Amino acid sequence: MHTNTFLSFSQTLLSVLGILDSVPRIDVKNATSICPGLDGVSASYAAYVPLQGHSELNPKKTFFWLFEAENNAESAPLVVLVGGGPGTSALTFAMMGFGPCSLTSTGLKLNPYRWTKHFNVLSLEHPIDTGYSYGIRVNNSLDAAEDAYDFFQKFYQTFPHLAKNPMILTTGSYGGAFAPPIATVIKKHNQEIRDSWLPTQNYYINLESAIISAPYTNPLTYFEWFLEYACHDVEFYNATTCDQFYSVLPSCLESIHLAFSNPSEKNRAMATSLCFSMTLGDSHGKATHDIRVTCNENQSPIDCVPDFAWAIAFFNQKDIKNTLGIPDAVNFRVYTPEIERSFGLPETCVMHPFHLMYEPLLADGLRVLHYVGKYDPTVSWLSTLSFVKQLQHPLQSEFISAYDLPWNLTNTSATVRTVGEGSGSIGLVIIEDSGHFVVQDQSELVQIMARKWIYNQPLFDIPA
Repeated sequence: MHTNTFLSFSQTLLSVLGILDSVPRIDVKNATSICPGLDGVSASYAAYVPLQGHSELNPKKTFFWLFEAENNAESAPLVVLVGGGPGTSALTFAMMGFGPCSLTSTGLKLNPYRWTKHFNVLSLEHPIDTGYSYGIRVNNSLDAAEDAYDFFQKFYQTFPHLAKNPMILTTGSYGGAFAPPIATVIKKHNQEIRDSWLPTQNYYINLESAIISAPYTNPLTYFEWFLEYACHDVEFYNATTCDQFYSVLPSCLESIHLAFSNPSEKNRAMATSLCFSMTLGDSHGKATHDIRVTCNENQSPIDCVPDFAWAIAFFNQKDIKNTLGIPDAVNFRVYTPEIERSFGLPETCVMHPFHLMYEPLLADGLRVLHYVGKYDPTVSWLSTLSFVKQLQHPLQSEFISAYDLPWNLTNTSATVRTVGEGSGSIGLVIIEDSGHFVVQDQSELVQIMARKWIYNQPLFDIPA
């Protein structure tokens, strides 16, 4: 029996037995009026979802906003958008290029390059205490992945018609450490469902691919190439700062190797302290998200991104909160520093070889696309290229020897390296004229790239 047919039969049997009916209902709010999209055709729904361990005394509630596709929403792929950080709101990024609307200083405007033209877009506040979500926090990506799986199961119980559709996991920056654990947990539970001969309450999750921007996934390659980019490729740091940090680099890399081979709290703490000290140098006004942007030394990195201030003002409006079902006591945060601090503690996994999780996923057929902006000092294109080349999978040697092909499109250009049929099984796109927030900087190109990747069409016609 085909997997989907079997699962449909299982869900029907469970409903007859009354098992699914015992699942608490999610109080879904119709949020279409906030961001109706083109002529009001993009319906949207928002809700809180209590996760495992939630109680009234000790809440644990995550928040989502689902934007339906403009066409064929019942069958359109489901793009799951997760923020980076750790602790950065996905809702902010939904309004910076993915969703039907874009943030401005005066409110929202229609986004001509919205992903909802073709896809359902699910913006998930992950992990707990990000954005509108609140309650019991976790302090590492591995535990957060189990929370994500719990959410997906409850989401599909509320929107069962979407369970059969392909899922595409989309995130960026520290989200590069969220995606591999989430995909791994999904793969593990999917296998449990396949191996069980009894009906299961859990939905099989049809995770088809991942699209990751500017990934922090492999700490070793990240720091191997950090100073090469910051000191030579773009001169983010001056010579004095570079000399200072190059003296730290050998100890940093050695400590990462040690943390990978012996992941004790002491070894992780040493690697975190040594290596991240190199990211705190004086850039003499260059913003950490884009070397072309000047950032006042008295401003935090968040203050240098106007969209973040717009998001805080917009999502904390009383009428917006009322429509979305947000309690008065909950304030929207575009970024939660407590999450970043807790993820950086010695007992957590910020110095973890997340990249190794991709290898069985790629062998199992998960398609993975990374893309990065050429002017991003936070996650450089050099470290991203190195990380993706070192991933071990059936097409690794072919990917290493593949050419970086020029892709001239719209108002910018990029280089593409991809292997596999269609748009590819694994790919990397390096985009000119873009910093850390590539979707915002080059919205049209990224939307075209995503559409072709998700439908597995060649990104461009390769010249003869």
